[in-house]
Amino acid sequence: MATNKMKLNKFSNLIIILFLLGIFSSCSTSEVQQDKDLNDKNNTDTNDQRPALLRLTYYLAFRPPPDYKLLEKGDVDNKGNRYKISFSSIAGLFSEMIISSTNTENKSRFKYEIPQSEVEKAKWKKYFYMKVQDEPNKATLTIFSCKKNLACLRWEWTYKGFLVVFESEGELPPLDKADEELVNTYHTLVEKHLLLY
Repeated sequence: MATNKMKLNKFSNLIIILFLLGIFSSCSTSEVQQDKDLNDKNNTDTNDQRPALLRLTYYLAFRPPPDYKLLEKGDVDNKGNRYKISFSSIAGLFSEMIISSTNTENKSRFKYEIPQSEVEKAKWKKYFYMKVQDEPNKATLTIFSCKKNLACLRWEWTYKGFLVVFESEGELPPLDKADEELVNTYHTLVEKHLLLY
């Protein structure tokens, strides 16, 4: 009889232990799932966020248009930064921009999106010297023929020992009518979004 009671007590204890383990396991799984859900949400939130400013150098940042999307982000030979963004098109023509920076020591090795050799071989090209921060002829804006019927724009400026380059390509309007307006529109877009420190 005593043996049967002992067996019954052991059996009851085993059931209680298994029951408690089940509850503990269920709680842990629920907490792990909650943590995973929270991490997933945080990762999604981080991916959806776009930086308000794109840092180009110690002294310079670019505040993109509000509707922009960050397509790529990287560095330039550990000497500068590179961003590729898209946004509402400029004059219906340009909707992407590649923004790069490097220190002037690295300027001779700087890789433009369209190599300088291609610019030199272009069927046509025009140079404009633009006023930046009320200083005339500080930035150079080049418009030139690139692939097939496309035109490329390259805006360059050196500021406090850093070269900053903005590059875009798009369909070309008739040059005799729209090139100057297009160049001014592009220059205004770049300059008004630059922040100097």
